[in-house]
Amino acid sequence: MNAQPNSIMNTSLNSTTPAQIMPLSIRILRVDLSIILARENCRSSASSKRHLVNGNRLRISRIFLKMKKFAGLRESKVIKRYRLPSTAILGLYSKIRQELTPKTKRSRAITGITKLLATLHFLASGTFQSTVSDVGGISQSAFSCFFKKVLDAILKHTQEYIYFPINSSENIQIKKDFYDIARFPNVIGAIDCTDINFTPSHNMDEICRNRKNFHSMNMQVVCDSKSRILNVFAVFPGGTHDSYILCHSALFERFENNEMCDGWLLGDSGYGCRPWLLTPFSKPKGRAKKNTTDLIYQLAQ
Repeated sequence: MNAQPNSIMNTSLNSTTPAQIMPLSIRILRVDLSIILARENCRSSASSKRHLVNGNRLRISRIFLKMKKFAGLRESKVIKRYRLPSTAILGLYSKIRQELTPKTKRSRAITGITKLLATLHFLASGTFQSTVSDVGGISQSAFSCFFKKVLDAILKHTQEYIYFPINSSENIQIKKDFYDIARFPNVIGAIDCTDINFTPSHNMDEICRNRKNFHSMNMQVVCDSKSRILNVFAVFPGGTHDSYILCHSALFERFENNEMCDGWLLGDSGYGCRPWLLTPFSKPKGRAKKNTTDLIYQLAQ
């Protein structure tokens, strides 16, 4: 009597299939997956049929962004966005137009003026390429492709805009303009350094950190009384002292070798006095010296 139930149990186990032993939840999951896969196959086949006509794939129309122009902008808006007046932008474009004009015959090619405006906006704003490209009505990838080309075209004309006057008539005019400001004679330029913010590589992290605790390049600039730039020297990181930069510049050698015109540069207390460089009194005494210090500091800014 005891052997009969065991034999019945063994017989039932041997006759049970794996599908019957599998839990119900797993079998339901398999069914659901098979249904999902079947639906996706139907959708893909239907999608492929929609893009095929008589066996040929349909061409999907491209979406073109509207390129921006500055013809309709107010002059104040142009200067705020590009840091240059419209006349200066058009004058610069006339010099580099041949290098920026697209070679392709496509109707939607990016025009040369659009490339220049996008580049000037990027340099003036210091923002990301994607933001500038959105404002200019172009894609970020397109802006990245022509950005260096525009810069190279502009740099070829640097000497036409940034230079120290050589002839005596220009130097006399600069001295007169400085003298008209505060009766200070024989001044041919004001010199100082400014920090240009940027993100350096990891190995340059510390030497590019300036005294204000952010990363920068310390750029030396000389300008006249009307803020026109006469000389630029941008080589050293933000942690470099102003006087060190001057001593390692070509401008320093030219003044030391008497290659520059007669006159003085005005600088702040970060520089040392030289026969061609005047700096303020560190501790002025009396009203006259204080006024002289304020004057030199004002002109050097």
